[in-house]
Amino acid sequence: MKNNEYICGVGGWLTLLIIIFMVLSPLLGFGSLYGMIKDVESLYSGQLLDSKWASFKQETWIIYAISASVSFAAGYRLLKIHKSESVRFAIIANWLVGPIANVAYVISGALLLNLRVTDQIHASIGSIAGSCIVASLWTAYLLRSKRVKNTYHQH
Repeated sequence: MKNNEYICGVGGWLTLLIIIFMVLSPLLGFGSLYGMIKDVESLYSGQLLDSKWASFKQETWIIYAISASVSFAAGYRLLKIHKSESVRFAIIANWLVGPIANVAYVISGALLLNLRVTDQIHASIGSIAGSCIVASLWTAYLLRSKRVKNTYHQH
């Protein structure tokens, strides 16, 4: 593709981002959360099945549901609503679904299970840092891509 060629519409990396938002992020998030809960419950069997654990599970599923909904909405907007507001929403969603959701899980665990926040952050630093890197890369793409600028009329 030549540098001066006009590219517009959903395609390339933009298609991948839409698939991530609408399909991969919600499915992988569900699988990860479900697996974590099942692993903890099988490891501790009946010991953790108290009201704190039940509250924690409920809270994490609520965080997941909000995150998955925001993710799907961001992908849908990028796919169907070709306005600059869709790009802004996608950038915000990128950070909400990744780093902010990860921090929310940490805070939820600390508060509901009476765990130390610093221990929780230490245990989750890899996923938080990784999600910050991914969110940064997609944000840079959404802000710099000619296809995105042309498709969503950002001039």
